[in-house]
Amino acid sequence: MRYAEEVLRLSAEVRERLASSATMPGVLRIERDAFVEELRQRNIGTSVHFIPIHLHPYYRDKYGYRPESFPVALTNYRRMLSLPLSARVSDADAADVISAVLDIVRRYRR
Repeated sequence: MRYAEEVLRLSAEVRERLASSATMPGVLRIERDAFVEELRQRNIGTSVHFIPIHLHPYYRDKYGYRPESFPVALTNYRRMLSLPLSARVSDADAADVISAVLDIVRRYRR
């Protein structure tokens, strides 16, 4: 149970600190891949966990879906990333991630 509680606590802290910073489309002058690179340069790894089903080869090939077939899913895919979050992330590490994201957001805000 400790793992689940810790993940929930950390995710709540991240959401609270970042809520008004980078969640609206078009508020930053930086694309996701460049944002990921900025984090990587600060030794913060990220992943992309949301990949719309219509972009997976099976569905693309079987049904002939194109990236533009589902524009809302495509837009969200192009702007989402997953930050490091687990019970092994210390409070100091979480603070570093939050600080880095906020710094990048401040630098690239429109």
